[in-house]
Amino acid sequence: MPEYAKYALPVGTKLREYLIENVLGVGGFGITYLAEDTHLKRKVAIKEYFPIEIAWREDNTIVIPKSEDFRESYSVGVERFLREARSLAQFVHPNIIQILNFFPANGTAYFVMNYVAGESLGEYLKREQKPLPEKKLLDIVFAVLSGLKAVHKKHILHRDIKPDNIYLWKDGEPMLIDFGASRYAIGHASNQSLTLVLTEGFAPYEQYQTDSTKQGPWTDIYALGATMYKAITLEAPPKAPDRLGLDGDQDPLIPAVLAAKGRYGERLLQAIDKCLAVSIKDRPQTVDALKALLTGKPLRLEKNTREVITRIQPAVPEAKPASGKETRVIREPRSVAVERVFVKGGTFWMGEKTAFESDRKAHRVTLRDYHLSVTVVTNLQYAAFLNEADNHKEGGSYWINLDVPGSVIRHLDEKFIPNPAFQDHPVVNVTWYGARAFCEWVGGRLPSEAEWEFAARGRGKEERWAGTNEEAQLGAFAWYFENAGGHAHPVATKKPNQLGLFDMSGNVGEWCLDWYDRSYYNWSPQHNPVNGEKATDKVIRGGSWNNNPLGVQTYFRGYLQPTIDDGRVGFRVAFNK
Repeated sequence: MPEYAKYALPVGTKLREYLIENVLGVGGFGITYLAEDTHLKRKVAIKEYFPIEIAWREDNTIVIPKSEDFRESYSVGVERFLREARSLAQFVHPNIIQILNFFPANGTAYFVMNYVAGESLGEYLKREQKPLPEKKLLDIVFAVLSGLKAVHKKHILHRDIKPDNIYLWKDGEPMLIDFGASRYAIGHASNQSLTLVLTEGFAPYEQYQTDSTKQGPWTDIYALGATMYKAITLEAPPKAPDRLGLDGDQDPLIPAVLAAKGRYGERLLQAIDKCLAVSIKDRPQTVDALKALLTGKPLRLEKNTREVITRIQPAVPEAKPASGKETRVIREPRSVAVERVFVKGGTFWMGEKTAFESDRKAHRVTLRDYHLSVTVVTNLQYAAFLNEADNHKEGGSYWINLDVPGSVIRHLDEKFIPNPAFQDHPVVNVTWYGARAFCEWVGGRLPSEAEWEFAARGRGKEERWAGTNEEAQLGAFAWYFENAGGHAHPVATKKPNQLGLFDMSGNVGEWCLDWYDRSYYNWSPQHNPVNGEKATDKVIRGGSWNNNPLGVQTYFRGYLQPTIDDGRVGFRVAFNK
């Protein structure tokens, strides 16, 4: 009998609509199950709060503290577990585990996640028994940094980054899992309970202290540095307390620049050593600071980004309604302005009620509040981004293809310059990765497919095109095959829809966050859906100047490989509320 059998729920147990099929893993504070969602007929992963040192299971079901001494700690742990799930549920990001549902039951708490085939980085390293190649390591690290940047902006720390908590989808992007593990296993202030709240070798010294106010983004950066160290040496760094040198002892850590000398680039090794500094002040303080070390680019972006975040957190700059009380436009006071509309969340029928095809059939969706940029991103805006961030390769392709015939952004004297005649046209020939990078630069993200359609239809109204239900009026709202003259046009030259959004139908297609699956509407969750299951293509919405009226409908779903650039595809930016 497996060791976990005495802790885990029996196979066949029903948790609401979920049927337990297997145990995926057992840790010091929780158990993860493979289950079937009996309503949607798909596999999910379920995390159960179960701090093994202070709780046990009664009658194969109920979880209770082992004694009255642990009752308060256990109750606080359950509450924090649910609070963490609620916080994470707001994120729609390909490098962060997506929370589909959470609930209390059996005296404890659970949250439900997407289940995708793959393995952790820890499992990969154990199986391969050799250090990661530099390119693969950097691909993983930059993906993790993308996710970390999103959560750090919301003042959430991971606190337990390590190879076992970086999940590698099969042929997909890395994803951070097990957020907030250190918060759940509370226990008593003994050495034994302390080991539950951190992972030795990956936790910095401030996590060994009771004053949690010393923890910050630099705490996660230390752990990521330790993860990189493990990936290049197959050894975890020494425990942080052993590195203090209180008795005059030398730091037992062999620096990465020595441990992997000649096998990796000097810049990478130096960045790892910076991350692993014992003193907080000697580490990179932010995700952007670490990116600067890894890329060798000056840290101009960090200050810029911080200013943007400071300015956009309160929705106080000029607010004006486009139409109706639920719409307000916020202008960011910066050189690259991104005007955005507030979209009040709600429930609507996504898809086409008269459609029989599985890729467009109507289904109910409920969305939280969010913001969406008034227009797609322009050449002028994207050139400003390139001048800060440069044009990088991701997924094997440059963010934007500047070599395509007719490109209107030129790279001259180390500057990216848009053709003045086209600076207000939609930027095109941008890969999905290039679109995502810009969105993150301005503090946003790509919209989910559901968010895009909800906004295009004026908060989910039954509108066939953005702004109208009448094909005879389509030309007033959209550039499409019959009136575009075979090319894109400057943004905001047609009428906006009811929310004040321009070009949601036509002009250029728009990248969305989701992977494309023709059958996704058959099993997508109702609340804040985003298809994170790796596929070949990403979703494109809205149609372009080259489409007929059918192709620019609000229901119409297009798709394209994320590494492919296209002269008919651009993007707009979404922001969490």
